[in-house]
Amino acid sequence: MFGGWNITLPPRNSGGPDPTPREPLVLSFPSCSTNSPHDPTFTKGVHQLFRSIRKLPDITPEHLESLNVSVEYDVPLEDFIPTYPPHASASESSATVQYLPDENGEGPKNATYAERKKELLIPNDHAFDTLQRIRRDIKLGHFYKFYQSLELVSTYYNSKDGAFAGMPERFREDLVKNFVEPICWGYNSRLMPPRSPPRVQFQTSRFATRVDFFAFMTPALQAERKAGMVEGPLMAIQCRHEDYFVYPKGPQCREDSPPPPPEEEEAVNLGDAESPILDNDGDTLMKEGSSATTSNEALEASVEETGAAEAAKKKEEARLAKIEEARRKAAKREEEKRIRIKKGSWPEGDVWDVLKEVGAILCTAQERRKGGKGADGIGKGRVEKKTRYKAIGKESNWWDDVFLISTVHSHISLTNVHISAPYLRFLETGNLPNPDHELIKQGKSGWYEFKMKRTKWYDLGEPEGRVEAARAVSGVLAFLTRNEGTA
Repeated sequence: MFGGWNITLPPRNSGGPDPTPREPLVLSFPSCSTNSPHDPTFTKGVHQLFRSIRKLPDITPEHLESLNVSVEYDVPLEDFIPTYPPHASASESSATVQYLPDENGEGPKNATYAERKKELLIPNDHAFDTLQRIRRDIKLGHFYKFYQSLELVSTYYNSKDGAFAGMPERFREDLVKNFVEPICWGYNSRLMPPRSPPRVQFQTSRFATRVDFFAFMTPALQAERKAGMVEGPLMAIQCRHEDYFVYPKGPQCREDSPPPPPEEEEAVNLGDAESPILDNDGDTLMKEGSSATTSNEALEASVEETGAAEAAKKKEEARLAKIEEARRKAAKREEEKRIRIKKGSWPEGDVWDVLKEVGAILCTAQERRKGGKGADGIGKGRVEKKTRYKAIGKESNWWDDVFLISTVHSHISLTNVHISAPYLRFLETGNLPNPDHELIKQGKSGWYEFKMKRTKWYDLGEPEGRVEAARAVSGVLAFLTRNEGTA
């Protein structure tokens, strides 16, 4: 009797609606085609350019160009995991085969991924029935909270109003956290919110950026773990709650605005039809050749016609008001689109979307840089007492691989930037490396570049999508913790 009313309901697979999130007709993702030239000298006014930012609309394509940002999309996982030595091809190094789990989950190094994969392949409706104790033949272990979050998120899915319209931001954050954290457990790491507000330092300026979670490693000593000490960060997670993005030129460009709602489109179409012509008194104009009679029947007919004319007039006024309201909404939508295009994008995509990820990556890189001896220009006031800053997974003195997990709708994507220490030092202090610097002597080192490599978007609402996402996250964690005895 204490099982709740849900035990009296029929199973979800008994002909009822499938709670699995469905793809809407239009689902856009952040995209930006950057072809900016890479300038090894950097413009002298790059810091002054960023100091002029007071609000989001102040950001222009010039800010991305000044940072030498370039983006590569839909990078295969085999090419996404870095190789050592840097920029080595797959034939020269077997690092990608070593760190990326096998798709079948076989082998001792893939034990964590193989265990998580079995649970992620459970269909959504079966997992939801298990949560409500309708089914007892399925056991949810590490991803119990993930399926709870997925069930909450799926209730907000609406293909008419947009993907997850009106959903609280916390639901999406919990969905991603409960998906990534069980994978982190297998690599002796955990997710935590930033212990201090995330900032990006440009000389004396510090810009706020969005980072929802950092992945940290837990210390080996039990006393330090009990005290709350963490090491890292390993990587960052950024949750995006927008539901529409600007695409580069093409069929999905922002200039091709989404179609109006059906009721508005119907009203506008009605406005194009011919409306009856009314005279000043609201009565329909009499046809030529009509004659008036003085009989009683004629008087009664006249009264009926007058009432019908009044009703027709009110109906016409209501129709015209509906058309005017639909046109007003359409004009407002076009104005909002025009302002957004003018201030936040250019024909190659949306500046704001890319710069948000650039800020999160730079913040993570500067956090990892705090533990190094050459961390110039970073004040001690930004250092947390219970955080042992350490660039885990960094082997080269001058290069670091920074990873970011981005979240949009119910999808995640991984981004990697191979960034140099002189690049970070220039942003923090404004000092360019000396001509006799080791990286300068190498010639084509690319120390001044900010190349972002991003995987495709994985749908956490589909079993196949979340399995691929788990494989990508496992490969990144295995790469970062390769020298920590966990991979």
